Amino acid sequence: MKILYEDKHIIVIVKPKGMPSQPDLSGDRNVYEAVLEHVGHEDKNINLGLIQRLDRPVGGIMVLTKSSEAHRAFTQKSYLNKKYLAVVEGEAEQENRLVDYLQKVRGNRTIVTSKKVPQAKEAILTYRCIKKVVVSDKSLSLLEVELETGRHHQIRAQMAHHKLPLVGDTKYNVIKEGTWVDIGLQAYKLEINHPLIGHMTFKHINKEHPFDIFFKNEDDYETL
Repeated sequence: MKILYEDKHIIVIVKPKGMPSQPDLSGDRNVYEAVLEHVGHEDKNINLGLIQRLDRPVGGIMVLTKSSEAHRAFTQKSYLNKKYLAVVEGEAEQENRLVDYLQKVRGNRTIVTSKKVPQAKEAILTYRCIKKVVVSDKSLSLLEVELETGRHHQIRAQMAHHKLPLVGDTKYNVIKEGTWVDIGLQAYKLEINHPLIGHMTFKHINKEHPFDIFFKNEDDYETL
């Protein structure tokens, strides 16, 4: 687990893909406990708060609070702006805003449903297409995605519903290509308003497959 920034109020880390954000039934090592070990269980001045989560197969930037002051600031106001990179199957439009209604169902899944369903929650995201390629006669698009709402499996469920399923997402991608191992989704950019310092921006890009399909050299990553 890589640490991008740390002070007495917050810690910004890169969650490895495959690691849970918090303790779950698997009992596997998770972000919350790993950070707690790092900051020290015995430090009574530390009030570790998990204010955002990433799906287990998704890697990327997360921020956790270390003080009550920071936790209140981040939970009471809109202090976070997260951006994701997504590799999807199909030719995406250059820009789009998707508005759907999602419902969490059995099997830890989320489906797009009608606004009239009592449990339905509005889900909104925007994306811009960064690059398109063709691999083995299959069109792939690299998207920058920004969430306006934060719903369970939102990006994965919405993109699949709009016929742009994420590469490697065996839960929502019905094609289930055997050649894809890792899910094509990562939280690569985080902008925060630190309660004391002010605006801060963090960026970290996982350059492994399938993202390496779109970038052939280091300069390509600097354009993001």
